[in-house]
Amino acid sequence: MAIPQEALIEGDRIEEIKQMIINRLAYGKTFWRPLHARMDYWALMYFLQDVVQQTKAVGHKRFISNEPRTAVDLAVSILTRNDAYWRIALFEAMAENMDDRRLIGKVERTLQGLIYATDEMFGMRGEARFWKKIAGQALLRGWIWGKMHITTEALKYWDTPLIPEIYDARTVYPHFDAFGLSYVCIEKQTTVGELMSLYPQLFQGDGPFARMGGSRSTNYDPNSPAVKIEYWSNDRGEEPGISACLVSLAPPELSSMYDLSGAPISTVGASHWLIPPYRHGYNYQSLPVIGVPVNGMNVVHKPALGELLEERLSERQDILQTPNAISWWHGQNAWVAETGRSLLSSVEEHIPQSNEMVATLMEHLAISTYGQWIYKSPSGELPNWEPGIESIIPLTPEENIDRLQIGPINQDAYRILDIIQKEKENGMLSSILNASNTNVNSGVLFQQFANAALNALEPYHDGMEEFGQRVGGSVLAQLQRAASAIKPFEVTAPAAKAASRQTYFVVEFDPKRDLDPKRKLRPRPVFKPALPDDLAVRINAARLALDPRRPILSLTSVLENILQVEDPTEEIDRIWEDIAYTDPVLVLEQISEALIRLGEDELAQRIRENQFKTAFIQELQFRQQTGNVPQAPGAPVPAPPGSPPGMPSEAGGFAPTNETQGIPASPGAPPGMEGAMGAGGPAGIS
Repeated sequence: MAIPQEALIEGDRIEEIKQMIINRLAYGKTFWRPLHARMDYWALMYFLQDVVQQTKAVGHKRFISNEPRTAVDLAVSILTRNDAYWRIALFEAMAENMDDRRLIGKVERTLQGLIYATDEMFGMRGEARFWKKIAGQALLRGWIWGKMHITTEALKYWDTPLIPEIYDARTVYPHFDAFGLSYVCIEKQTTVGELMSLYPQLFQGDGPFARMGGSRSTNYDPNSPAVKIEYWSNDRGEEPGISACLVSLAPPELSSMYDLSGAPISTVGASHWLIPPYRHGYNYQSLPVIGVPVNGMNVVHKPALGELLEERLSERQDILQTPNAISWWHGQNAWVAETGRSLLSSVEEHIPQSNEMVATLMEHLAISTYGQWIYKSPSGELPNWEPGIESIIPLTPEENIDRLQIGPINQDAYRILDIIQKEKENGMLSSILNASNTNVNSGVLFQQFANAALNALEPYHDGMEEFGQRVGGSVLAQLQRAASAIKPFEVTAPAAKAASRQTYFVVEFDPKRDLDPKRKLRPRPVFKPALPDDLAVRINAARLALDPRRPILSLTSVLENILQVEDPTEEIDRIWEDIAYTDPVLVLEQISEALIRLGEDELAQRIRENQFKTAFIQELQFRQQTGNVPQAPGAPVPAPPGSPPGMPSEAGGFAPTNETQGIPASPGAPPGMEGAMGAGGPAGIS
């Protein structure tokens, strides 16, 4: 990364800043321990780890529910099923100026293109897409952290000036003040191979790892572990904001590299500069590093546990295999554990309870199936036999073998299991959403369950939206700040989906020309959660809303809010385009053009004659009056008698008005349209 010389911090302060960063990282690990211990527990649940179950003796039944993983994955799918797009709020003067509106639309498409390029970059790195990563962090970690950095260096290697990164919130250690983020340390696991590719200067010349370079460049394991410590501050007052990045290499016992000294990780002696400290010049709004808590509790005090309860919890270290893990989020400074909450936060106790209950039932079933045996003999030695079909048991007259009778399972066990299951569903998502519940036959009941699930996901949707707002604002603020240094660049992304077609747009964006440095824009991502199988439900809801007898919504509102069409205006245009193809005159013209392509010019000319058109239209009118109207594929169906004029029918068409029933068009109709309107109205609806 190229850093202006005037921004570099040099002299005696270098080592002071290094020590400061390492100390602040240590302080952050202590302060955030309650939340991070809880994050570790959520991760164990998601990765299907239950220490109690997995440490049982051989021969005992074990059970680990996959619900934590399936619930989180399902929620990610619901939140990101529909593609997100950007909207920027217009000021009153801008809303009235068409040029300003076009410019704002260009900025929106630019943000869309930057996120699309981000998805491409993440895909090449083997990572999930931008919004899926954000949803995953929100649902599993309860926090979203990322860096969206605009830099001229990116244009040397990439199509856009944006370098994006979504952090694992478990590795982020922030500090907040009255104005927002004061500073943040990010500890990231990496490898020596990645360091060599990104920072070759470290392995050359006087670099700290130069002994690994040159002729001995193969004398290391590229997969050897290393730790990067990234630091960003927003310090106010006399000390401007600082950014820097340190690296610590793993000691020999954790690495196969041959040339390491063995200095421990996270000490001053083992840490080296990847990026030396410099003054970045960003303010609170433009800082590239962004963090948002999700579904947290607005508390500043959480009562400490009683001594007896703390003792009991200390006996349960098997939960995390970490001393005092549970007491961390229930004891001193425990309120920190409530600042962000995973989707799994409310089932922390129910998941292990459910696992143990099912494992107990499995154990009982195994014993009752295979049995327990009592063997009596004078010597006390067991006979040489194995239970099985037609097995032979050699016994002497003094010996005896009998089966121990096991009592039946108490039916209350199933009731308790049902209670636990309902509690899990209340805390996560209903089983109906993943089609595991087949007892719901009512569409209304299904919709009630679906709405409840979407309500449960609302905090995570809001967190993603807030993070997106911060991302959009930071990116635009950085582009405004670096407008003179960044050359125009192109972005591309899929345009609004319409019908079955998808097109792509290309925008050439010049920050110096297209962004007003004096105006702060407020972009907002728009993405609508959707259940995987709710399309049929939404279609039925749309028909009810457009009921010609009792319409309650406009077509535009139905398309946007119920059917979730990205661009309702464009979709309506396409609807009219499809309807136009059923117009009798246009149908004749299409037939004529097809005949011409086939070389039937004479037949095409006959069809185009007015006399033929008149006869054709009269025949359509007759069929309409008699009810014998052949429908073209996709053509609208007339509404039943008594429907309000011009309203959609239950079948999705439009109710015929007087014009569409053969009555001549009103005076002033365009020349040549009288016949068409008399045969089916402006859309040619029969």
